[in-house]
Amino acid sequence: MILAGMHTKRFSKQHSKYWTFKVSLIVIINTVLFLWLYNQTITISNVQHLSFIQNLRDINEADALIDKEVLATHTRFSKNYDALAFYSNQIEIKLALIKQLPDFLSKKENKSLQKALTSFTQIFKNKSHYVDLFKRNNAILINSRNYFISESEKLLQKNELNLQFNRVLNNYIYQTLLYVQNYHLDNLKKSILLHEQLLAQMTQNANIENINNLLKHGDITLKSTTKASQQIRSISMLATVSKYNELIDIYNNIYSKEQSDAQVYFKILVIYSILLVLFVSYLLINLDNIRLLLSKSNKKLKDRYIQQQKIEKLLLLHDTAFLSTQEAIVLTDASGIIIDANPSFSRITGYSKEESIGQNPRVLKSGKHTTEFYQAMWHSINNTGKWQGEIWNRKKSGKIYPENLSITSVKDNQGKVTNYVAVFSDVAIFKEQERQLKQMAFYDALTKLPNRFLLTDRIAQAISQTERSKAYMAICFLDFDGFKPINDTYGHEVGDKLLVEMANRFKNILREGDTVARIGGDEFVFLLVGMNEIKEYE
Repeated sequence: MILAGMHTKRFSKQHSKYWTFKVSLIVIINTVLFLWLYNQTITISNVQHLSFIQNLRDINEADALIDKEVLATHTRFSKNYDALAFYSNQIEIKLALIKQLPDFLSKKENKSLQKALTSFTQIFKNKSHYVDLFKRNNAILINSRNYFISESEKLLQKNELNLQFNRVLNNYIYQTLLYVQNYHLDNLKKSILLHEQLLAQMTQNANIENINNLLKHGDITLKSTTKASQQIRSISMLATVSKYNELIDIYNNIYSKEQSDAQVYFKILVIYSILLVLFVSYLLINLDNIRLLLSKSNKKLKDRYIQQQKIEKLLLLHDTAFLSTQEAIVLTDASGIIIDANPSFSRITGYSKEESIGQNPRVLKSGKHTTEFYQAMWHSINNTGKWQGEIWNRKKSGKIYPENLSITSVKDNQGKVTNYVAVFSDVAIFKEQERQLKQMAFYDALTKLPNRFLLTDRIAQAISQTERSKAYMAICFLDFDGFKPINDTYGHEVGDKLLVEMANRFKNILREGDTVARIGGDEFVFLLVGMNEIKEYE
């Protein structure tokens, strides 16, 4: 029978290992798959998405501001190129930022967006080049225009020009400046025609040098204006907006696809989670079946254990009760004589194992309990097979201590008591902690006098006592005058010593049944009871 049991145990152990391996493998696979699906649902980073979109919008806004600033600079509404430089710099910064594409893009999507981004970046490089050309040409235009106006004023202020020449000169100046303002080709043609007329009539005037300077700067002004007009047109006609819209469309399509994929993975994750729940439920049902099988097996093992109990009893008692607990355990025979004790017994009582064996547990008797107490204890043991409660015993050193004691009788198959098992632990430390907690809850930490809570309880008791005895009681409130200057002058330590000293004096002068309590700071309350006349309190 023993060999069959060993074989069954070995087979059960092998089957258990195989089952554990299968379950562990399934759990690992499902955990990895679950985490992968979950990771697919959170691949999109809203921070990166919003940052990328915002950078593109900033570029588009700065681009529009550059177009506006180019016109403002050319028409002299803006006196310098600081704003142009600032917006151009902003575009360069943002272009550098959007080169770092969001992490959630696939390789294919990254490549597609990178291609559009390269074209987008290139068109802004071209625009930056055109803006630089415009700034240089515009500077020449402003300089020539200023010289042209200056020379015009000089010539017009002189009276040496004949009337016909003066009329042509005025018209030339007017047409030239008008072309600078509106870029109209008619004004340009008229200005060129008047330029030729001035050259033809210039030999008749004495101010040939001034006229030459005027015509030179007028020619530069016309050419720079024409070039500026072309450059402004080139800048404004660059397809930056369409490239921006194209890039935004590509990115939005990619982002929408990623969101759609994440939603699909989320739905799969939900379905997978439901399947996991069903699978776990299936496992639990199987485990419950296994538990039932184990329960039946345990019952059979328990029957075998009962048959072998006499052989294994002493070993079982030592292994489970003596060596693995911090509580003291004492084994006695049916007559109450100690036959064994664990190390915790010696640690708590002071008696060694050798000293205790053969003795009756009465050697621990403290004398604090009556005969009736022990009679009630043995009555419970004999009738219910056990007793549990608190008892005071005496250590070898003579010190009395409280312990939580549990006594259980051990019976054989016929129901006859063969042994008693006593389990106890020293609860002195818990008693002391209970006393300290009570002290903290109901007594003032400094003066050790009752606090407000204990005073309230005693007042309630005093009222009941006074009503029963028809006597008098008094409640007196007292505080110290000039106590705050003591703390301020000598410090709180001296103030605390004064409070302690006064508390001791109060306790010494009061009767045993009276109470003095500290309710805070230098405030004390006296509860006086048991007086027969009011004048006694006065």
